[in-house]
Amino acid sequence: MEFREKLLKVDQVLNSDDTKALAFLCKDILKCDISSVKSPIDLFKRLEEKDVLSEDQPNLLADLLRVIEHFQLLRELDLNSTMSTTSTLEVFLEMEHMDLLSSSNLLRLEQILKDVRPVLWKQIQQLKDSQDSNITTRKTTLRSDASLLELWF
Repeated sequence: MEFREKLLKVDQVLNSDDTKALAFLCKDILKCDISSVKSPIDLFKRLEEKDVLSEDQPNLLADLLRVIEHFQLLRELDLNSTMSTTSTLEVFLEMEHMDLLSSSNLLRLEQILKDVRPVLWKQIQQLKDSQDSNITTRKTTLRSDASLLELWF
C-alpha cells in the first residue's frame, strides 16, 4: 500500500476524538491553534509541510497511532516496524529536561492524559481529590485537637 493510501485509510478510520488527540499530540510541532485541525488528512498535510511526515519518514504516523491505541490499524497498514524506539520514559525525561515536567509541575502531563487517555486522567483526578479530602480531614482533626488542648490549659 502506498503512503498516500495509508494516510487516506487513517483518515477514514479515525473519528473526531481521535483527530483531536492527534492534533493535541502534534501541537508543539504545528505551533498553531489545534482547534483549526478538521481531519486527520488536514493534520497530515500540515505535518508534511513541516517536513516531519513523509513516505521516507512514516515514524511519526506510527507513533501517533500507537499512542492513541489504534494497534489494528498499525497492523493493517504494516507500520509496526516503522515505530520509533523512544520509550515513554524517554519522552518524560525529555519533557523534564525542557522544564515541561517536574515533581511540582505535572499540569502538562495531566493535560496530555486528559486528551489522550481520559480514563487514566480521571483516575488521577480521583486520587488527587482523595488526597485533598484526607488533608482537609487531618487539618480539621488538628484544629479540634488544638481546641481541646486550649481548654486544658
